[in-house]
Amino acid sequence: FASRTGSSLDIIDPCTCAVTPLSPHGYTFIPGITSDYGNGLFAVENNEDALLEMDPNTGLATEIGDFGFNFGTGGATWSDSVQGLYAIDGTSDSLYSVNPATGAATLITAIDMDFNTVGIELHPANDVIYACTGNSLGSKLVSINSITGQHTLIGTLDQAASCNNLAAPWSNFSCPNWPEL
Repeated sequence: FASRTGSSLDIIDPCTCAVTPLSPHGYTFIPGITSDYGNGLFAVENNEDALLEMDPNTGLATEIGDFGFNFGTGGATWSDSVQGLYAIDGTSDSLYSVNPATGAATLITAIDMDFNTVGIELHPANDVIYACTGNSLGSKLVSINSITGQHTLIGTLDQAASCNNLAAPWSNFSCPNWPEL
């Protein structure tokens, strides 16, 4: 799945890269989405300061609940180990846990770096939280310690001033005529 200009979802076939557009989701701007261990899709809606559930068949979004404060720029990622979401608020440069049933956000820790834009993904194979951010000087990829908020620079990204989405492989798949992944 991908967010098309923040206004609708696309289904992307990982073998052919064919794109199937879905209907607009009904919200102003959703830059990124995350999936849970099943077929559930979630999104952080920064204008409403809420967690949304995205229908993977229609693309429509339904509000689960309010974070409880102004979230600013942000993104979220699913964690199997906590059966919930981690989220970064770029305004306060802080890491939160988000309850997938209520949308309520709880502060975990401040992060020791400045976030302008926010991309976040927990890699399911190693439980490491990866994040990216960008400004007029460029973008960088980091890992975030979920207890201390300390970041470790992985490297700079060759893209203009915005990094607002990351993704990690959640399952193995094979494509006809491709080498095994």
